[in-house]
Amino acid sequence: MRCRAFTTAVSIVLVLLVGCLQPVWAQKDAGMPEANASQSLDQSLEGQVESQASQTANATLQQEIARMTVAEMNFCYDVQNRQPVGINDTFPDTVGSVYCFTRITGAEGEASVQHIWYYEQEVARVDLRVASPDWRTWSSKRILESQDGWWTVDVVDGQGNVLASKDFFISQTAQ
Repeated sequence: MRCRAFTTAVSIVLVLLVGCLQPVWAQKDAGMPEANASQSLDQSLEGQVESQASQTANATLQQEIARMTVAEMNFCYDVQNRQPVGINDTFPDTVGSVYCFTRITGAEGEASVQHIWYYEQEVARVDLRVASPDWRTWSSKRILESQDGWWTVDVVDGQGNVLASKDFFISQTAQ
């Protein structure tokens, strides 16, 4: 009986020992020297930590971008005292210039947007600063009498995401 108990104990110890050494054997079988096995494990863990840090930074950036929205977007004849004047979506071809007024909310810290003006193709790209969580900003575009038809302005964040897009019309018959 004593011999059987001893054999069982030795078997258990061997199974445990083999189980502990298996990862090293697997690394050796994969062509990895034993000395580099722990170094490789450390590098793998460092890579995972860096990847998680990068993912966290990207998630934070995405949250900041997701918070920034266009609360107001209007086309107008002018901007006075930081307010749009003569809001409209149709202008005569003699208008001279059209203003795109936007109110950006939710920005954290210093941010920026672009107004991208289109008439048949992209005709202007204007960088605009956003310096508070509730910021009014605008750009304008000189309109030639020959540029009648549909225009579009996209408001784009610093990552190239379109936050808003709106059209206006230039007409020969508009008053």
